[in-house]
Amino acid sequence: MIRSGGITWFLAVVLTAGSAGCEGEGGGKATPADVPTPSGRSTATWVDSLVMTTASGAEVWFTAGRVAHDSLGIACSERVLEIRTARDTVAVPLLYTGEAPTLENDSTLRARVWLDCEAQTLYHVNIRTGRPSRVEP
Repeated sequence: MIRSGGITWFLAVVLTAGSAGCEGEGGGKATPADVPTPSGRSTATWVDSLVMTTASGAEVWFTAGRVAHDSLGIACSERVLEIRTARDTVAVPLLYTGEAPTLENDSTLRARVWLDCEAQTLYHVNIRTGRPSRVEP
């Protein structure tokens, strides 16, 4: 089931599936595939990447992403998360990260927001709803 981006996004992902990957297991250094546009310019597209499968069978995926730059201008990838179960697919809103989340318990992930290639605030993400909540220090 595709919920965002429509057919164009789906075709771009399918056509570029073999040309982009991640370092390590679900690492945040995924390389976007360049897809030429009618104007001849390239746009970054992202290949979905499985990050983990929980004991209950829920799968956590990196889906869309953005190319960011640190203070020295070095590029990195910041990806969004999606949680997929046999019954539903839930996008985690507004949480771009450059590292794989970890499993806190059977219903919660721990994920750190990234901004400009730097790890920022830690969030708990409800596996059933996808809702992130800030972890207070």
